[in-house]
Amino acid sequence: INAEYMGLALEAGVQSIVLLKHTGRVLPLRRPLTIAVVGPMANITRAMQGNYYGGAPFLITPLQGIQAYAPVLYAKGCDAYDTDTSGVPEAEAVAANAEATVVFVGITAYLERENHDRATIELPGVQSVLLQRVAAVSAGPVIVVLISGSSVDISTAVTHPGIPAILWAGYPGQAGGAAIAHILFGRSSPAGRLPFTMYYENFTSHVPMSNMNLRPSDTYPGRTYRFFTHPVLYPFGHGLSYATFTYTLQIETTEAYEFAQSEFHRTLSRPHLVMPMARLVATVHNTAQIDAPVVVMIYLRPPTGIEGAPMKSLVAFERLLTSAGEQHECQLLLSPHHFAIPDHLTGKPRLRRGEWIVQLETVRHSLTL
Repeated sequence: INAEYMGLALEAGVQSIVLLKHTGRVLPLRRPLTIAVVGPMANITRAMQGNYYGGAPFLITPLQGIQAYAPVLYAKGCDAYDTDTSGVPEAEAVAANAEATVVFVGITAYLERENHDRATIELPGVQSVLLQRVAAVSAGPVIVVLISGSSVDISTAVTHPGIPAILWAGYPGQAGGAAIAHILFGRSSPAGRLPFTMYYENFTSHVPMSNMNLRPSDTYPGRTYRFFTHPVLYPFGHGLSYATFTYTLQIETTEAYEFAQSEFHRTLSRPHLVMPMARLVATVHNTAQIDAPVVVMIYLRPPTGIEGAPMKSLVAFERLLTSAGEQHECQLLLSPHHFAIPDHLTGKPRLRRGEWIVQLETVRHSLTL
């Protein structure tokens, strides 16, 4: 077993974890604590690898990861997919006797895989019941960790006042349990961003599987963060940190429209060869007292009045490791292809003139093409 590869597996798991909710500053957990670990996903093994995967030399379960940091009281509580609640009282008992409770819920490749579609995006079985009952009796804060490869409606946890923190861990791989524990106990600060939108359960009634159109209509809300018009549980790109940040954004150079048009057509079939037309300088100020990574994400909002245009598009991103109290800069380049939108009749991309909005978190600047 190669130590470098083991470290890479752990780092991949850590970087992918997303902090969805955090109120009351309950994380990271302070040691020594007695931790109640409950839920059908707490002691999973191969399920951490998702669908397609190679043979891992070992698998660190979430339970094992937490046991490396603190004394643990463990109760499964329920299975992932059935309706038997007979194990819930045991989970309630360990939660009532621990200083913090971590509940692992979610889905596996049993429900989401090639050649198998889910009929609902609700949390399956009685996992929502487990969450509610454990949160009602827990002697300490309740942290929920969601295991899934796609959207699951976890409204129960999002709106519950007794659940101050939620993590999405995806399918975190062979060192997944260790990666989750690294985040829970503050060895790493979370910086992951959601790679999809988390929808409410009614998504499936508004967006039929037989309709693959991205763009919305009078009776259809569209698909993906670029077009979907209804409220969502958590948007694409959402992700919190243990640190706090402020941002500034400068557009240092822009080329004329004629240059953009020429470059766009020259590289239409070879966009990787295009010359940049704008350079952005993003400054991130870590205003906390801890070092922390952060992912800088740049969105473009197109000019108004373009039929079939997305609401916004992610066009650039950069991961930075920031030091407490310090400012850090990164440069991001935009090409003419970022300012092209397909014609709604022909489907062919066209460079669009007008006022574009460049957005970094809540900072917005206009860029006129």
